[in-house]
Amino acid sequence: MYMVVLYSNTIRHRMTAPETTQMKSTFESVLEKILDDMKLNRPYTMNQIAEMIGVNWSTAKRAVDILFDIQDFFAAYEILVLGERPKMVLIQPRIRMSQLPSDVIDWFITSSFFTTPKQSHESDEARTLIVERVVESRTPINIAIDRIIRSLKLEDELSILEMSRRTELNRRTVDRLLDLLVHHQDKISQFRFVEMDGAILKEPRPDLYELDSPMIKLLLTKYYLPDESPDIPEEKERELLRLS
Repeated sequence: MYMVVLYSNTIRHRMTAPETTQMKSTFESVLEKILDDMKLNRPYTMNQIAEMIGVNWSTAKRAVDILFDIQDFFAAYEILVLGERPKMVLIQPRIRMSQLPSDVIDWFITSSFFTTPKQSHESDEARTLIVERVVESRTPINIAIDRIIRSLKLEDELSILEMSRRTELNRRTVDRLLDLLVHHQDKISQFRFVEMDGAILKEPRPDLYELDSPMIKLLLTKYYLPDESPDIPEEKERELLRLS
Protein backbone atom coordinates (compact mmCIF):
# COMPACT_ATOMS: atom_id res chain seq x y z
CA MET A 1 0.00 0.00 0.00
CA TYR A 2 1.03 3.64 -0.43
CA MET A 3 0.96 6.71 1.74
CA VAL A 4 0.99 10.28 0.47
CA VAL A 5 3.81 12.20 2.09
CA LEU A 6 4.22 15.99 1.91
CA TYR A 7 7.72 17.23 1.20
CA SER A 8 8.62 20.83 0.62
CA ASN A 9 7.13 20.96 -2.84
CA THR A 10 6.09 17.54 -4.10
CA ILE A 11 3.78 14.60 -3.62
CA ARG A 12 5.81 11.42 -3.29
CA HIS A 13 4.70 7.86 -2.65
CA ARG A 14 6.54 5.27 -0.61
CA MET A 15 5.92 1.70 0.39
CA THR A 16 4.65 1.29 3.92
CA ALA A 17 4.27 -1.73 6.17
CA PRO A 18 0.73 -2.96 6.95
CA GLU A 19 0.90 -1.78 10.55
CA THR A 20 1.55 1.82 9.43
CA THR A 21 -1.27 2.08 6.90
CA GLN A 22 -3.47 3.99 9.34
CA MET A 23 -0.85 6.68 9.94
CA LYS A 24 -1.89 10.12 8.80
CA SER A 25 0.01 11.75 6.02
CA THR A 26 2.18 14.70 6.92
CA PHE A 27 -0.09 17.05 5.00
CA GLU A 28 -3.26 15.87 6.76
CA SER A 29 -1.54 16.39 10.10
CA VAL A 30 -0.50 19.90 9.08
CA LEU A 31 -4.05 20.77 8.01
CA GLU A 32 -5.52 19.44 11.23
CA LYS A 33 -3.16 21.47 13.38
CA ILE A 34 -3.83 24.68 11.46
CA LEU A 35 -7.59 24.17 11.63
CA ASP A 36 -7.64 23.02 15.26
CA ASP A 37 -4.75 24.81 16.98
CA MET A 38 -4.78 28.31 15.51
CA LYS A 39 -6.71 30.58 17.87
CA LEU A 40 -9.53 32.62 16.40
CA ASN A 41 -8.82 36.26 15.55
CA ARG A 42 -5.22 36.03 16.70
CA PRO A 43 -2.51 37.10 14.21
CA TYR A 44 0.22 34.57 13.49
CA THR A 45 3.39 35.02 11.49
CA MET A 46 4.31 32.14 9.21
CA ASN A 47 7.23 31.36 11.51
CA GLN A 48 4.83 31.07 14.46
CA ILE A 49 2.53 28.76 12.49
CA ALA A 50 5.49 26.58 11.48
CA GLU A 51 6.70 26.40 15.09
CA MET A 52 3.20 25.59 16.38
CA ILE A 53 2.80 22.77 13.87
CA GLY A 54 6.36 21.51 14.15
CA VAL A 55 7.28 21.75 10.48
CA ASN A 56 9.59 23.93 8.44
CA TRP A 57 8.54 27.34 7.13
CA SER A 58 8.05 26.23 3.50
CA THR A 59 5.75 23.34 4.50
CA ALA A 60 3.62 25.63 6.70
CA LYS A 61 3.48 28.24 3.93
CA ARG A 62 2.38 25.67 1.38
CA ALA A 63 -0.42 24.38 3.63
CA VAL A 64 -1.66 27.90 4.43
CA ASP A 65 -1.57 28.85 0.74
CA ILE A 66 -3.67 25.80 -0.13
CA LEU A 67 -6.23 26.74 2.54
CA PHE A 68 -6.42 30.23 1.04
CA ASP A 69 -6.97 28.68 -2.38
CA ILE A 70 -9.76 26.27 -1.40
CA GLN A 71 -11.60 28.00 1.44
CA ASP A 72 -14.19 29.79 -0.71
CA PHE A 73 -14.88 26.60 -2.67
CA PHE A 74 -15.76 24.78 0.54
CA ALA A 75 -17.82 27.73 1.79
CA ALA A 76 -19.92 27.24 -1.35
CA TYR A 77 -19.86 23.50 -2.03
CA GLU A 78 -19.80 20.13 -0.36
CA ILE A 79 -18.10 17.12 -1.97
CA LEU A 80 -20.19 13.97 -2.03
CA VAL A 81 -18.62 10.55 -2.60
CA LEU A 82 -21.25 7.96 -3.47
CA GLY A 83 -20.97 4.18 -3.73
CA GLU A 84 -17.91 2.02 -3.50
CA ARG A 85 -17.13 0.26 -6.79
CA PRO A 86 -17.00 2.50 -8.61
CA LYS A 87 -16.94 5.54 -6.33
CA MET A 88 -18.80 8.46 -7.86
CA VAL A 89 -17.86 12.02 -6.91
CA LEU A 90 -19.95 15.17 -7.27
CA ILE A 91 -20.52 18.48 -5.53
CA GLN A 92 -23.65 20.15 -4.22
CA PRO A 93 -24.19 23.74 -3.04
CA ARG A 94 -24.11 24.28 0.71
CA ILE A 95 -26.82 26.90 0.43
CA ARG A 96 -30.11 26.23 2.26
CA MET A 97 -32.64 28.00 0.07
CA SER A 98 -35.47 27.81 2.60
CA GLN A 99 -33.51 29.99 5.03
CA LEU A 100 -32.85 32.82 2.59
CA PRO A 101 -34.96 36.00 2.49
CA SER A 102 -37.67 35.80 -0.17
CA ASP A 103 -36.14 38.58 -2.29
CA VAL A 104 -32.80 36.75 -2.31
CA ILE A 105 -34.50 33.50 -3.32
CA ASP A 106 -36.27 35.24 -6.22
CA TRP A 107 -33.00 36.82 -7.34
CA PHE A 108 -30.94 33.67 -7.00
CA ILE A 109 -33.26 31.25 -8.82
CA THR A 110 -33.39 33.61 -11.81
CA SER A 111 -29.60 34.04 -11.85
CA SER A 112 -27.36 32.35 -14.38
CA PHE A 113 -26.39 29.78 -11.75
CA PHE A 114 -29.80 28.16 -12.21
CA THR A 115 -30.76 29.27 -15.70
CA THR A 116 -27.57 28.40 -17.60
CA PRO A 117 -27.67 24.80 -18.85
CA LYS A 118 -24.98 22.58 -17.38
CA GLN A 119 -22.44 21.27 -19.85
CA SER A 120 -21.08 17.77 -20.04
CA HIS A 121 -17.43 17.31 -20.91
CA GLU A 122 -15.44 14.61 -22.62
CA SER A 123 -12.20 13.56 -20.93
CA ASP A 124 -9.87 15.36 -23.35
CA GLU A 125 -11.94 18.56 -23.32
CA ALA A 126 -12.08 18.59 -19.53
CA ARG A 127 -8.34 17.95 -19.27
CA THR A 128 -7.58 21.11 -21.24
CA LEU A 129 -9.66 23.10 -18.72
CA ILE A 130 -8.08 21.48 -15.67
CA VAL A 131 -4.40 20.86 -16.39
CA GLU A 132 -2.85 24.28 -16.84
CA ARG A 133 0.77 23.26 -16.91
CA VAL A 134 2.74 20.09 -17.28
CA VAL A 135 4.75 18.90 -14.29
CA GLU A 136 7.80 16.98 -15.46
CA SER A 137 8.03 14.28 -12.82
CA ARG A 138 6.25 14.65 -9.49
CA THR A 139 3.18 16.83 -9.15
CA PRO A 140 3.30 19.39 -6.28
CA ILE A 141 0.47 18.85 -3.84
CA ASN A 142 -0.95 22.34 -4.34
CA ILE A 143 -1.25 21.71 -8.09
CA ALA A 144 -2.78 18.26 -7.50
CA ILE A 145 -5.44 19.71 -5.18
CA ASP A 146 -6.09 22.58 -7.58
CA ARG A 147 -6.71 20.10 -10.40
CA ILE A 148 -9.16 18.12 -8.28
CA ILE A 149 -11.07 21.29 -7.34
CA ARG A 150 -11.11 22.39 -11.00
CA SER A 151 -12.49 19.03 -12.06
CA LEU A 152 -15.23 19.25 -9.42
CA LYS A 153 -16.19 22.75 -10.51
CA LEU A 154 -17.15 21.39 -13.93
CA GLU A 155 -20.06 19.82 -12.02
CA ASP A 156 -19.98 16.46 -13.77
CA GLU A 157 -20.59 13.31 -11.78
CA LEU A 158 -17.24 11.53 -12.01
CA SER A 159 -15.71 8.21 -11.16
CA ILE A 160 -12.26 8.17 -9.58
CA LEU A 161 -10.92 6.76 -12.84
CA GLU A 162 -12.42 9.60 -14.90
CA MET A 163 -11.13 12.20 -12.44
CA SER A 164 -7.70 10.59 -12.71
CA ARG A 165 -7.83 10.93 -16.50
CA ARG A 166 -8.93 14.55 -16.36
CA THR A 167 -6.39 15.65 -13.76
CA GLU A 168 -3.45 13.56 -15.01
CA LEU A 169 -2.99 12.18 -11.48
CA ASN A 170 -2.92 8.50 -10.65
CA ARG A 171 -6.04 7.00 -9.11
CA ARG A 172 -4.42 6.36 -5.74
CA THR A 173 -3.43 10.03 -5.43
CA VAL A 174 -6.92 11.19 -6.46
CA ASP A 175 -8.54 8.82 -3.96
CA ARG A 176 -6.27 9.88 -1.08
CA LEU A 177 -6.59 13.61 -1.74
CA LEU A 178 -10.37 13.32 -2.05
CA ASP A 179 -10.48 11.50 1.30
CA LEU A 180 -8.39 14.27 2.84
CA LEU A 181 -10.58 17.05 1.40
CA VAL A 182 -13.84 15.33 2.36
CA HIS A 183 -12.56 14.75 5.89
CA HIS A 184 -11.72 18.44 6.41
CA GLN A 185 -14.30 20.17 4.20
CA ASP A 186 -16.88 21.01 6.88
CA LYS A 187 -14.27 22.46 9.20
CA ILE A 188 -12.69 24.50 6.38
CA SER A 189 -16.14 25.91 5.54
CA GLN A 190 -16.49 27.31 9.07
CA PHE A 191 -13.48 29.63 8.90
CA ARG A 192 -11.96 32.40 6.80
CA PHE A 193 -8.19 32.69 6.62
CA VAL A 194 -7.11 36.24 5.89
CA GLU A 195 -3.76 37.97 5.59
CA MET A 196 -3.39 41.32 7.31
CA ASP A 197 -0.18 43.32 7.84
CA GLY A 198 1.95 40.28 7.07
CA ALA A 199 0.13 38.05 9.56
CA ILE A 200 -2.41 35.25 9.10
CA LEU A 201 -5.73 35.30 10.96
CA LYS A 202 -8.29 32.54 11.30
CA GLU A 203 -11.74 34.08 11.63
CA PRO A 204 -15.16 32.47 12.05
CA ARG A 205 -17.01 32.66 8.74
CA PRO A 206 -20.12 34.85 9.11
CA ASP A 207 -23.46 33.07 9.25
CA LEU A 208 -24.87 33.75 5.80
CA TYR A 209 -28.46 33.57 7.03
CA GLU A 210 -27.96 36.31 9.60
CA LEU A 211 -26.71 38.86 7.06
CA ASP A 212 -28.84 41.43 5.27
CA SER A 213 -30.05 40.80 1.73
CA PRO A 214 -27.45 42.91 -0.13
CA MET A 215 -24.59 41.15 1.68
CA ILE A 216 -26.11 37.72 1.08
CA LYS A 217 -26.37 38.52 -2.63
CA LEU A 218 -22.76 39.70 -2.66
CA LEU A 219 -21.52 36.45 -1.12
CA LEU A 220 -23.74 34.24 -3.28
CA THR A 221 -22.40 36.03 -6.34
CA LYS A 222 -18.84 35.50 -5.13
CA TYR A 223 -19.41 31.79 -4.43
CA TYR A 224 -21.66 30.75 -7.30
CA LEU A 225 -21.34 33.45 -9.98
CA PRO A 226 -17.65 34.38 -9.86
CA ASP A 227 -17.66 35.84 -13.37
CA GLU A 228 -20.27 38.36 -12.23
CA SER A 229 -18.70 39.10 -8.85
CA PRO A 230 -17.46 42.66 -8.24
CA ASP A 231 -13.77 42.98 -7.50
CA ILE A 232 -13.87 43.97 -3.84
CA PRO A 233 -10.60 43.98 -1.85
CA GLU A 234 -10.48 41.45 0.99
CA GLU A 235 -10.22 44.15 3.65
CA LYS A 236 -13.26 46.00 2.27
CA GLU A 237 -15.26 42.76 2.17
CA ARG A 238 -14.41 42.09 5.82
CA GLU A 239 -15.51 45.61 6.70
CA LEU A 240 -18.81 45.13 4.86
CA LEU A 241 -19.40 41.85 6.72
CA ARG A 242 -18.80 43.55 10.05
CA LEU A 243 -21.24 46.34 9.17
CA SER A 244 -24.04 44.13 7.84
